[in-house]
Amino acid sequence: MNKPRLAVLVLALLLFTGYTATVVVQHGPLGFLDDHAVGGWHLQIFIDLVLSATAFLMLAVPDARRRGLSPWPYVVMTVVLGSIGIFTYLVRREFAPKPAPLT
Repeated sequence: MNKPRLAVLVLALLLFTGYTATVVVQHGPLGFLDDHAVGGWHLQIFIDLVLSATAFLMLAVPDARRRGLSPWPYVVMTVVLGSIGIFTYLVRREFAPKPAPLT
């Protein structure tokens, strides 16, 4: 376990989760749809985030399996909560056994 990396991941997870909770309370759980419906940069950023989360999951699912973790809770969390699911997996990964080297 790399303690400095773990500390950064936990801090990012907590800060972003807190910020997300504040935004959801102020604008509702589907408030982001109004902004992304207007097109332009809002839509580009939204598509970029979806593509980034998809790329992450393509790497995380096999990594989780190699470490003996079920990937499905993190897939669902990433689809529903975005970066919160990604950071949750990265924190959990720090405590998982190291996989055998690929041959």
